[in-house]
Amino acid sequence: MQVEQIDGRILDYEGTFDEMLKIGSEQMRKGARSMKIFRVPVSSKKKKKLNKISRESRRVNRK
Repeated sequence: MQVEQIDGRILDYEGTFDEMLKIGSEQMRKGARSMKIFRVPVSSKKKKKLNKISRESRRVNRK
């Protein structure tokens, strides 16, 4: 997982959505008014993989 932070904002992010939310909630605990997280533009191949992962997790959640 790679994270690049500038004044609390996550600019360059690679990782799962859960990890992203975890970092966001840490920021909220530190007193940030909102979760300032920006997804980094990922390649289409990687995006398809991420979508597939999230689709699978949704399928599991529905059961």
